Amino acid sequence: MKCFKTFLSPCFDNGWFKSKFWKNVKVKVDRRIKEGTTELEIKILLSVLGLTDFVQLRDATAVLLMYKTGMREGRLQI
Repeated sequence: MKCFKTFLSPCFDNGWFKSKFWKNVKVKVDRRIKEGTTELEIKILLSVLGLTDFVQLRDATAVLLMYKTGMREGRLQI
């Protein structure tokens, strides 16, 4: 919707529309939006992991990578 509104603004500037009707359009989401994790929760998770073996070091690296870059779980191939 945001991209569509961005496209319509120059159309209004060119005189193709008489009003900015899209400014009043609100999109409601039926599903509950998931909250992101906090830095404190990441620190707690990393403190629980023992980084002495490969598997836990790999998991800690994956968690930090996802947290710092915003990468989703499905894009990460472990």
